[in-house]
Amino acid sequence: MGITLDVPIMRSDKHDEVSVLRLSPDEWLLLCPENAPSTEHRFSVAPDGAPCIVDVTHRQTAVRLSGALCTRVLSAYCPLDLELQSFPEGACTRPVFGRS
Repeated sequence: MGITLDVPIMRSDKHDEVSVLRLSPDEWLLLCPENAPSTEHRFSVAPDGAPCIVDVTHRQTAVRLSGALCTRVLSAYCPLDLELQSFPEGACTRPVFGRS
């Protein structure tokens, strides 16, 4: 079974162990376990039929935040309202932290 890209913009979905985050109309981010086999063979092409996998692992950095002030810390680097009622579970976006 292939991974579907049919996810609304700024939303995420999970297929087996692969998370699909749709960051913009033509940009998806796949997150999979470090020891997972190649995802490419399970991947369907983009909705317009264009090639769709570009490995950007080298430019990604993950930061895990926890605690009562998480939303406040993240909000300092994102112009969106990240409170749960405005940004529900499963929503996704790209912060501007990397640009600062």
